[in-house]
Amino acid sequence: MCSTPLSRTLGSLRLTKIFDVSNGIAYLHNRTPPICHGDLKSLNILVNSNYHAIITDFGSARTICDTNSAKVKNTSPLDSGPESPRVELAGSGTSITVTGPAWTLRWAAPELLNAETPDLASDVWAFAWICWEVMTGNFPFYGENESTVIVRLATGNLPTVGDNQQLSQLQALCSLMTDCWSLDPDRRPTSSSCAEYIRRWMVRLAQQVFVMIKFLTFFHIGLGGPVAENARGASRRSVR
Repeated sequence: MCSTPLSRTLGSLRLTKIFDVSNGIAYLHNRTPPICHGDLKSLNILVNSNYHAIITDFGSARTICDTNSAKVKNTSPLDSGPESPRVELAGSGTSITVTGPAWTLRWAAPELLNAETPDLASDVWAFAWICWEVMTGNFPFYGENESTVIVRLATGNLPTVGDNQQLSQLQALCSLMTDCWSLDPDRRPTSSSCAEYIRRWMVRLAQQVFVMIKFLTFFHIGLGGPVAENARGASRRSVR
């Protein structure tokens, strides 16, 4: 949980955007058939006039015909998206070949580097990076070149979210992101469970903010509010 009242407030404001995105992904994944967005990242998230985060750019979207095997239905009209990035590492680990749209690489799940088709689990992986972007203000692997990113993804060398100053104050979010970044796609949470997890956390944060406001209101009254003034006036009258 957040460690200070200010961090609680800032965290809850950003958390609402993360919650909107998680709800949007869950909506797509629970359609019949499920829809895999395939290119989730902050650049494809817009904020509308009501300050809600909206998922956009469905050029890479695909429908899933078998949610158990995550097999992609090739006949879907949504299947016109670009090919997933493919990476080949030489035996020494120093020679790298990349084919496909490298600009999506930083949000790509490790299995996509082996030319596997994007699915619901890879959307969940990308969702964790959106959480990272919202809370830190940085792109995935900020300051690192593409070759370094590829090696880190291929070896599972991901950031330690608890070491980040902003994220370290939000342990519940750190835990969720770590689960979403499981190298085994089958062990990642579903988008629905992510949305429910964040919803419950938002309820707890709201309760904490309510308690904090009540405390500050009582503290203000005790120091110099109308109740305190009435009490001091009554005390002066009794002395006379």
